[in-house]
Amino acid sequence: MESPSPNGIERSQIQDAESLRTSRVAALRREIEVLESQKSAKEKELGKLEIGPGSLFDAAVRADHPASNPSPKEKIALFLELFGARRDVYAKFWENTHSGQKGYRIVMDQDDASGSFDFG
Repeated sequence: MESPSPNGIERSQIQDAESLRTSRVAALRREIEVLESQKSAKEKELGKLEIGPGSLFDAAVRADHPASNPSPKEKIALFLELFGARRDVYAKFWENTHSGQKGYRIVMDQDDASGSFDFG
């Protein structure tokens, strides 16, 4: 049997405590590596989200067509798909040549011959 040290702790107890400390330090270092990897992934995601809306729009188009530069027509199609815009209701420009007044009115494709929208 080992002789106790002056403060009453045996050498094997000291070695066990040192082994536990070393194991815990190694476990914490591994955990920090995992957390740093997760942090890096979150920072990349955050960077993508912080990009301006136009760039996000472009990125969404590229998700379906990664090698292409989307045309204006493709961007409009994506906008309509994302925001569910009605295609049967739209604004139509009008101009009164006598008075010089100009403006837009709401029209529907299946509306009456005048093309004006009934708010009733």
